[in-house]
Amino acid sequence: MSMQDRGPRGKQLYQAARRLGASRQEARIAALLAENWSRTQIAQRLGIVIGTVNTYAFRLYQKLNVTSVGDLTRVLMNECYNPGGMQQMAFMDDPPTQTVF
Repeated sequence: MSMQDRGPRGKQLYQAARRLGASRQEARIAALLAENWSRTQIAQRLGIVIGTVNTYAFRLYQKLNVTSVGDLTRVLMNECYNPGGMQQMAFMDDPPTQTVF
C-alpha cells in the first residue's frame, strides 16, 4: 500500500514524517497511527506482523521524542501546517531584541 492510496491527508502525514527523519516504513506507520488505525489493522494492511509494527512505532517515537499516538499526531499535524516549524521554534529561545510596553 502506498501513501498515495490513502488520500491527501495520509500523503501529507507521510511526507511530514519523512521530513522529520522517519524512514519510509516508519512514515507509513506514523501516517496510519495518526489516522487512528490500530496496530493490528496496520499489520494486516501492510502484510507484516504486529511485532514489526511495534518495533517501527518504538523507533519512530524515539526519533520524534513522543510518548503517545496523540503526541505523534500533533507533531505530524504541526509539520503539515508549519513545515520546519520545529527548527523555527529555536528562535523563540533567543531574547527579544526590543521591549514593547
